[in-house]
Amino acid sequence: MISNEKKYFLNFVKDYLNFDKSVCNENLNWQNIYQLSRKHQITGIIFNQASSFISDDVVKDAMFTSSAKELVYYKKRTALYAQIAESFSKENIPFFSVKGLNTAKYYPNPNNRTMGDSDIIIPTEKLKKADKALKKLGFSYHQSTEFESIYKKNGMMFEIHDHLLYDEIANNKEDITFGDDAWKLTLPMENTSEVKLDESFHFIFLVLHLKKHLIHKGAGFRQFIDLYVTAKKANLDWNYIVDNLKYLDLFKFAQVCAKLTCIWFSKDSNSPYGFKLPKLEDEFVETATEKIFANGIFGFHDDANRHNTAIQNEILKEDYSSFKRFVSKIRVVFPRYNDIRFIKKYSFVDRRPYLLPIAWTYRIIMVIFGKHPKTISGNNEKFSDIVNERKNFLEKFGLI
Repeated sequence: MISNEKKYFLNFVKDYLNFDKSVCNENLNWQNIYQLSRKHQITGIIFNQASSFISDDVVKDAMFTSSAKELVYYKKRTALYAQIAESFSKENIPFFSVKGLNTAKYYPNPNNRTMGDSDIIIPTEKLKKADKALKKLGFSYHQSTEFESIYKKNGMMFEIHDHLLYDEIANNKEDITFGDDAWKLTLPMENTSEVKLDESFHFIFLVLHLKKHLIHKGAGFRQFIDLYVTAKKANLDWNYIVDNLKYLDLFKFAQVCAKLTCIWFSKDSNSPYGFKLPKLEDEFVETATEKIFANGIFGFHDDANRHNTAIQNEILKEDYSSFKRFVSKIRVVFPRYNDIRFIKKYSFVDRRPYLLPIAWTYRIIMVIFGKHPKTISGNNEKFSDIVNERKNFLEKFGLI
């Protein structure tokens, strides 16, 4: 049974997205609601709707401060993006943005779309030129991973990518091919080298990105809000979307996600989506809702997610090529930087990717001497139960 605090949390989000005033006639644990808003990085949304009801002055002050910071950060990020756009245009560097930079405009208040970083896509051959341009603007080179180069200025991080989709998101060549088509689906903009990514294409990308997070680390409500507001506000070609979701084997997943957002955020039976929504079992809706609550923004708040990648490899191993099975086993022993930096024991590598070999060495030593928690094995009866439970959940989500 979902708690009253969680019910009101979702009601506040629903009212916000529908421009309605919220009502609260119950004595709630506002500290719990505040912590939920922090976990899902939507404190501004909750405070916008609930400020007049919050009886705990300490919580009210904390939420006010967080909301004010969201506004300041949004203005700082917008100003820095404008600087980047001007610089890249002078250097003739084509680029487009994805995720939060694109979806913020669909929120009732764009500053309520929080961002830990901002994603910019440029052609591979322009990476060095972009590096020089960003450093000239005063950005510091923060770090690199196999997927992006990260730059920082005034506390704001910008990720520069030369591909829209990588192996961490894509499960097959169709996904990669689809991602490579992004540049073909852009339109030039006046007096800038920035190009506008097709909104229907971006909607599909949001579904792909949500899939990645749900399978591996987990996803929070903000990503579902992005889908919902894009469906409501963007000018979308639903025939194109449906055809490509089916091509990518994502249509059932998209239907389930769309239905959940309507349950959580819609005030009436009218769906903003241009495809038929499925009927979901009440038990699954409650399980999925609790799971998203537990996940937090990217799943890092739920310790149950720590074995998701290993479980996913076990579930899908029959579909893997021999090479992918080999890679999946290697990843268990040598996790990627983006995976290992969030594990508490190896947090020393966060923002220090050059320490990754030390973390791997430490991991191997701990395994040899039996000090490291055992990697889950498919032969383990407990793991078998976990796999079956996870498989059932993912099947109902349309992911397998």
